[in-house]
Amino acid sequence: MEISLQITDDVARVLHQHQPSSHAKADELLRTLNSHGLTLRPVHPETDVPSLRRHFVATIPDESSDIEGVLEHIRSLDGVEGVYIKPKEDIP
Repeated sequence: MEISLQITDDVARVLHQHQPSSHAKADELLRTLNSHGLTLRPVHPETDVPSLRRHFVATIPDESSDIEGVLEHIRSLDGVEGVYIKPKEDIP
């Protein structure tokens, strides 16, 4: 299952520059995701457009039993504006 994250522009800029330890909110986000076994990936990795660079995805392991708890933990972080479960893509 994948989740979609929208994060603040200041955190997104730092993550795209691969310097999260230099920014407390970005560092906290990555530590939280890692503690739940998640890896953050940018949806638009090569963009400098602020409205696009704020979008990321992460995969939740299938064995995660407390998905809502994980989402609430992520939502509570300062640099996170939204977290959503991505719907499964149906093949017609």
